[in-house]
Amino acid sequence: MSENKAIQESVGQYKLVRGTICHLISDPFYEQDETRALEVFEDGGLVIDSTGRVLALGAFAQMAKAHPAARLIDRSGCLILPGLIDCHIHFPQTLVVGAFGEELIDWLNKHMIPEEAKFHDPEYAATVASIFFQELIAQGTTTALIFGAHFEQATKQAFAEAHRRGFRALMGMTLSDRLMAPALLSDPPAAYAASKRLIDQWHNKGKLRYVVTPRFAPTCSPSMLEVCRELLREHPDAYLQTHLNENHREIAWVRELFPFASSYLDVYDRHGLLGRRSLFAHSVHSSDAEIARLSETECRVIHCPSSNSFLGSGLLPLKKYVDRRVIVALGSDIGGGTGYSLLQEMNQAYKVQMLQMFALGEKRSAVKLSGIKLLYLGTLAGAVALSLEGEIGSLQVGRCADFLVIDPERDTFFKARLKNTSSVGEQLFLLGILGSKQLIGEVYTDGVRVYQAA
Repeated sequence: MSENKAIQESVGQYKLVRGTICHLISDPFYEQDETRALEVFEDGGLVIDSTGRVLALGAFAQMAKAHPAARLIDRSGCLILPGLIDCHIHFPQTLVVGAFGEELIDWLNKHMIPEEAKFHDPEYAATVASIFFQELIAQGTTTALIFGAHFEQATKQAFAEAHRRGFRALMGMTLSDRLMAPALLSDPPAAYAASKRLIDQWHNKGKLRYVVTPRFAPTCSPSMLEVCRELLREHPDAYLQTHLNENHREIAWVRELFPFASSYLDVYDRHGLLGRRSLFAHSVHSSDAEIARLSETECRVIHCPSSNSFLGSGLLPLKKYVDRRVIVALGSDIGGGTGYSLLQEMNQAYKVQMLQMFALGEKRSAVKLSGIKLLYLGTLAGAVALSLEGEIGSLQVGRCADFLVIDPERDTFFKARLKNTSSVGEQLFLLGILGSKQLIGEVYTDGVRVYQAA
């Protein structure tokens, strides 16, 4: 449905949403019985208070009796899930998704860099920002960790659009000062000043948060990485995001540029950029020592399976991270990724693990991803990765009422296939494999409907 037709509802009244409510309340990777991590109400009721938070959750009959004045939103037959959380996506790559035929570095130079240079025009940035956030919401994503443009004004346009829509955006201006097209470079003092202005204007404004965003080590001199450390020192509640060990050629490049460092991760470590608010995209080829250091410093890793397959980058050894208790969440990595749907990222994540387990025989590196684990990766894992599990990622009492409505009636085949399952876990797996935007009937943030399918 177009933005102009999107249905908006006012906050200020209690609501009672009826449907099959399903969410994670703990990490299924560490439960002896993973079903204990999943809470399901087959005929459930979700009570939303006047501030847009979950007031109560339980069987519908009990919720209706306890809250007789709440306005009923009856979605019987539908699956109510927490809003999806995309932990790695590039705003200025929105309109070049699906660019053909290159591995990472050549793909960036041929397709991405020319497109990102267009964002020097704030009007172009504003147009793309509207498309970007509309598509995220339509795909059921209610929170995203976003690489902004290399330009201050373009990143400002993206923040403004997110704020207008009530979208939870964690974002920062992308920083590079070498080895890229001149139009995308910023010297470290200028990058620091621009970042400070953006932080002052947007950090902690409503649902927005600022993320210090060095593009990746090869395009950041030691001076630029020092700027990142200084910004984090001055704003300890800000985040850091960048790339790590995505591609063999990239890793070799880092080795040439930083011969003093023992590893790719060590480059960031030497500049004080590791910590529980630091999120590293990909980490496909991290060594055992790097994974141990990620664990020790409580860094988070973002798995981008469709991008890693599309660009031929590699297969994430998920079990190594699970064994070290490194938090791993999902990212679409637009535009290396091939779509905005985190449901389809679940599909790809499953396949990546199966390829390692059976085709490559690397069972020590792989995990079979059940429907419960897939839902965790797309919801609560993202919240934990962002240190926001008290706000989002589940539908527990006190959390923001961010959720999507999966309507089987919107897909005749899916509805028929769903009937041939025997558990909610099977249904969740099916959703992760066959699910798409077509099944999403509505999306709510803070209890307000922000998207309704045509």
